[in-house]
Amino acid sequence: MKRYRLDPNNPRQLTPEEARALDEAPIDYSDIAPLGAEFFSRAKAMIDWSQCPDVESVEGRCSGAWVAKDSRVMVQSCILDHAAAGYSAAWGAENFELPVEQVRRILRYAHAMTETPVYFSVEDELAALLLQIVLDECSGDGKMRGLYEPDAPDALYNYDQASYADAMIALHEQGLIEITEQDAAQIWAKLLPQGRALLDRFHTEQERNAAASWRHRQRSR
Repeated sequence: MKRYRLDPNNPRQLTPEEARALDEAPIDYSDIAPLGAEFFSRAKAMIDWSQCPDVESVEGRCSGAWVAKDSRVMVQSCILDHAAAGYSAAWGAENFELPVEQVRRILRYAHAMTETPVYFSVEDELAALLLQIVLDECSGDGKMRGLYEPDAPDALYNYDQASYADAMIALHEQGLIEITEQDAAQIWAKLLPQGRALLDRFHTEQERNAAASWRHRQRSR
């Protein structure tokens, strides 16, 4: 296959056959996350490329702009702007002579760095922590839950512990778990989708905070 390096002063023109094939070929969006205009406007100002191993900024090369590693392919104008226009990572890799996985990693990094942060109230954070404790201590393998849903992955049992019972009642009142059976101090329950969603958001925030803390430590060295 013949490959071309784009020259902005003398762009290559498509042959009629190439133009027709391009018009008929569907654009493949499956290899990148949906990225809208808001994402690309934020990306220019917000992305810290210094932690991305697939790009570099070299003095004297492209005026110090961030480029794909070991190339002169500028991240913003060549990769992000073309992705914003609807071109796939495979198209970018072919036209800019880069490995397609490198282009995909750059797009994933940009998406992750500009993803809307998740903010938690104190109440939500406490509820998430309590729910995580209950899941860790009360899910088990089902053997001590008697005959009620012994194999259900989201089933909970307090093992006749008063502290776990109080926690499960509090989580039930918040709509995060559902108590399905209660016999004196014994409680059977199941995790609700709202509870799972809260934990997912909480874990996402923890990961983002850990990443931000790591970047801050690297800059402070």
